[in-house]
Amino acid sequence: MGESFEHVSRAGLLAAEVLGHAPAAERLAGLPGEPVLLAIGAAEAATRRGQLLLATAANLLGRLFVFAPAIDVDAAPVSVVPGVPGLRAGRPLGAEVQTFLESLSPPASPFRYRAGAAAVSYRTALVIGDRPPPAPVRDAVFVGADAWRAAVGPEPVSLPAGGEDVFNPLGALVAAALGAAEIAKRIFLRLAEGHPATITPLERSVTWDLWQHRFDGTTAGPALPRRLDLGRIAVAGVGAIGSAATLALAALEDVTGTVELVDDDTLSVTNLERVVTARAADVGRRKVDVAARALRGTSLGTVRMAARFAIHAPAASAAETILVGVDSGAARRRIMNLLPHAVYNGGTQGSELLVSRHVGLEGPCLECLYPESTGAPPAAQECGRAVVVDELPEATIGFVSALAGFLMVAELVKDRMGGAGPLDAARPVARLDALGGTPEASCVEAYRPRRDCFCQSPETRRRARRTRRA
Repeated sequence: MGESFEHVSRAGLLAAEVLGHAPAAERLAGLPGEPVLLAIGAAEAATRRGQLLLATAANLLGRLFVFAPAIDVDAAPVSVVPGVPGLRAGRPLGAEVQTFLESLSPPASPFRYRAGAAAVSYRTALVIGDRPPPAPVRDAVFVGADAWRAAVGPEPVSLPAGGEDVFNPLGALVAAALGAAEIAKRIFLRLAEGHPATITPLERSVTWDLWQHRFDGTTAGPALPRRLDLGRIAVAGVGAIGSAATLALAALEDVTGTVELVDDDTLSVTNLERVVTARAADVGRRKVDVAARALRGTSLGTVRMAARFAIHAPAASAAETILVGVDSGAARRRIMNLLPHAVYNGGTQGSELLVSRHVGLEGPCLECLYPESTGAPPAAQECGRAVVVDELPEATIGFVSALAGFLMVAELVKDRMGGAGPLDAARPVARLDALGGTPEASCVEAYRPRRDCFCQSPETRRRARRTRRA
């Protein structure tokens, strides 16, 4: 990244992209007087899942900064339970979320966060659970979750609270990201001149079953095992997507393994918009150190590598499973050419995200999706405008990369549990335009290996077998 772009807001670039123009200064100036209400019902606030949903939603909405410069957090008078990344156990929930929000931006920033709902009518609210918001709201978004399911929509959503021996955070993490996207849609529409087709709020509630990638609300995945060994895995790039994957790993309960955190970059001011493990005080620190802090207190060991995957893996790397959060097609191709056994890939392009799974050279590889040759992009899908391109533009926003990172970890966990169908060798890709699309079945896509790709050659397959035996 060039030095001249160090302080350019990627969220600001994205806003200009989806609106078709830069947001007018006078409209931005009105946002501090229209705070976003973030509310959680008493029943949900007493649970780890509800608190994780609240903390993650605050994490993502707070990183909108100038687009959400005022946030009110209304929560029941309960204490933070252990195991909620970013929050200190035992503290009052509402006040602790306020403190967390205040830590995201430098002390002199013009943002205002408050615990409790004001005696006003709110224009926009994100409500966790199926109870009415604690104050009048013109446009409310409701979110809910269980182990593997994430629900979001304009009406109250309720998922049965089934008992589980081992806490599964994945539904809550995805629900929070989807809810943040719905709030961002409403904020951007306030800044728009007209109604851009690039922003489409959900007209009905959607329930996403992450286990089977079904969207009809009728299915639910199995409980997590009491002990789940992830083995040795690497997170290639712990910036926007990789930090979200790290946060998801930190939220898992009773998982073991070793996580290689691989990144040679330090945290910049603009990274605060998207690196969900970072606070303002972390600017200038190594990204691998910020990521390692998020995993402190878990049963996962960490190995920090201030390096990157190139023609060769970093010297200390021994992982055969790689979560890829790098920012170019070339970097992805280099990783694929190392022939790791399993790759879980995440990418963003503007408001669009893509997640793909590649295991054992079954189905297309990363180079099949990100070829060097340039040609006509594939046709847009109903769920989004995303296409697999070689180099991704810099305009993006936190909830998009967070959703990609969360979904990557969901696919890893599913494979460690024995798999659940898509994403699989025949349908290895999930993609979604988080501002202009709807989560639905067409978001899971079939791809075939390219006949001219290196992954189809006999020599590559022999090399992969030798690598596995070694």
